[in-house]
Amino acid sequence: MAKLTFLIYHVGKHPPLNEIDIEQQESHPVIEHTVTFRLTHPHGSAAETTFLAAAAALAEIQDVKDFVIRRQTSPKNQHTFGISMRFDTQEQYDFYSNHPAHRAFIQEHWLSSVSDFQEADFEPLESA
Repeated sequence: MAKLTFLIYHVGKHPPLNEIDIEQQESHPVIEHTVTFRLTHPHGSAAETTFLAAAAALAEIQDVKDFVIRRQTSPKNQHTFGISMRFDTQEQYDFYSNHPAHRAFIQEHWLSSVSDFQEADFEPLESA
């Protein structure tokens, strides 16, 4: 929790007339879950569109933040797409990983549509 103190001034008068303390929970996500992948489906195909729509629905799972699907454009990487999302806690990430909608997506779309992938999860480095 961070504590913010606001000093309220009336124009032209010092010291402050009122002081308000507000406790605020820090809300920056601490786990970024990422995956890059290559689909078995041709670019622009109906199957590719179906897969990406099913993947986009994962954003609706509770506590998923900053969900993004991107097309990978570097010639240095054979993967064609990337997905990233953020979670505030390990518990939220675990909830997502075990959620029935996520498990169904893996079984119904991922296993039959993805030819190669790389998953990485990141946490911020602690300040020195």
